[in-house]
Amino acid sequence: MLVRRKDDGTEDSMTGATYAMKVLKKANVFAKNQVEHTKSERRILRDIDHPFVVRLRYAFQTEDKLYLVMDYYTGGTLFFHLRKSRKFSEKRSRFYAAQLLVAMGHLHDVNIAYRDLKLENILMDDKGYVALTDFGLSKENVDVPDGAKTFCGTAEYIAPELLKGLSYGKPVDWWGFGTLLFEMMTGQTPFFDKNRKKMFHNILHRDVIFTPAFSEDAKDLLTKVRVSVDNGWLLLKDPAKRLGSGPSGAQEIMDHPFFASIDWDKLLRKEVDAPFKPVVTNELDTGNVAPIWTRETPRDSPVTSQQLGATARAANHFEDFTYMPSNEMTKKV
Repeated sequence: MLVRRKDDGTEDSMTGATYAMKVLKKANVFAKNQVEHTKSERRILRDIDHPFVVRLRYAFQTEDKLYLVMDYYTGGTLFFHLRKSRKFSEKRSRFYAAQLLVAMGHLHDVNIAYRDLKLENILMDDKGYVALTDFGLSKENVDVPDGAKTFCGTAEYIAPELLKGLSYGKPVDWWGFGTLLFEMMTGQTPFFDKNRKKMFHNILHRDVIFTPAFSEDAKDLLTKVRVSVDNGWLLLKDPAKRLGSGPSGAQEIMDHPFFASIDWDKLLRKEVDAPFKPVVTNELDTGNVAPIWTRETPRDSPVTSQQLGATARAANHFEDFTYMPSNEMTKKV
C-alpha cells in the first residue's frame, strides 16, 4: 500500500514523501506464531542503515494492526524485471550481485542471517540500484557456523544443511546468493524441478550444469573449475568450506576474480552507472509492479469477529513496536 505523509498535519496537505506501508493484523501474527519474527523484522529495519537495504521510516500500531512504513522503490522487484528480460547479462547480474553481497556482508557483520534471499525480496530504485527488503525470516544473534535450527526459506534457494536437518549459520546466505546469481544469468535456479522432492534431491546431490552464458570466472565463483584455486565456492554443499564462511566473510567473495571490475567504494556511493534503468515517470509510478498487485483498490481490511480474541491475546506483545526517528517527532504521517 502506498501512503504519503501530510507535511503540515492537515487533511488536505498530501505533498510529502511517498512511502510503501506494510500492514499486519496482530491476530494473524499471533495465530501463526510470528510475534518474535515480526518484532525482529522491525528491529532490523530500524537499526540497519545501508545503501542497499530498505530503510524503515516509521512503525506504529492500532488496537488490532501493525504498520511498517518504508521507502517506496519505483523500479519494482528484481523478479519483475527478470521475468520481462528472461535472463540478465553477466555484467548486469554482477552489478546487482555486488550490491547484495555488500548488503549481506553488512548484515553478517552485525550477526544477522538474512535467510530468504530471492528475486521477490530485492527492490529497484529509479536509478537502477537495488535493495534488500522483507526481513521476516531473518535471524538475529546467529553464530558461525551453527546458530539456527528453524527450517525456513524459499524452496529453490534452500541450502543443503537445512535439508539435512543440521544446525546452520550465515553460510546459508551465501548458498542463496550463488543460487540467485545463477538464476539471474539463466532465468532459472540451478536445481529447479517442479517436483519439490526431486528438487531437494538435486540440491543435495546434483552438480551445477552451466550454459554458455557463464564465463570461467562466473563458473569458478559458483563451483570449483580451476584446480589451482584452493578456496571454496558459493554452491559448495559443505557450509564450513563454502566461500564466504571463513573469518573474512563477505570479503572472500568480494576478492574473487568475478568481481575484479567492481569499484566497491564507488558502488557504495552509487556512483557507478547502472546497466539498466527502469522507466519511471514520477514517485507514484507503479508501472514496474505486476498488474495483479495494482488492480485492486487499496483498503485497510477490517478485523473479523473470530480474530478479536487473538487480537486481545496479542495486545501485550507489541508494546515497543512504535518507532519514529527523533528528528521527525513533530511531523505526522
